[in-house]
Amino acid sequence: MLTDNYHTTSIKEYLNNLVDDIINLLSNKQNLTVEKQIDDFQLDPKTLFSIGLITNELLTNVMKYAFKNRDSGLIQITLKEHDGKATLTIQDDGNGLPDGFDIDKQEGFGLMLIKMLCEQLDGSFTIENHIGTRSTVKFSI
Repeated sequence: MLTDNYHTTSIKEYLNNLVDDIINLLSNKQNLTVEKQIDDFQLDPKTLFSIGLITNELLTNVMKYAFKNRDSGLIQITLKEHDGKATLTIQDDGNGLPDGFDIDKQEGFGLMLIKMLCEQLDGSFTIENHIGTRSTVKFSI
C-alpha cells in the first residue's frame, strides 16, 4: 500500500544534476554555455517528478531546435521561489519559435505533456520568442 509519507527533496540538487545529464547527453559537440540560478527549497516527490519531466521536455526541445545550424549557444535555467510560488524559466539565445507558432495548435507529444503536467500542478505554462525562446512554468509549492 502506498502512503503519502514521502520525504521532500532539494530541488536545487535534483535540477542541477538533471540539467547537466541532459546537456551532456544531447549537446552533440556544440559549444554551449549553461547558466543555472536555482533556489534551494524542498519539494514533494510528485511535484519534483513533474518538474523533472517538464525540464527534460523543454531542454530536449532546446537541444533539438534552438541551435540548428549553429555551433554555440546560451541556455539559462532559473528556478525562483517566493511566498509559496515557484517560477521555472528556460531561456535560450537560439533561433526562436517559428513564424505563426501557436501553442494551442501544437499537436506534439512533448508540449501536450508539459501542458498536462502544469495542469496537474495547478500551474501555468507559457512559451514565447524572447532573444531566442523563453519557456516559463509557474506553480504553487
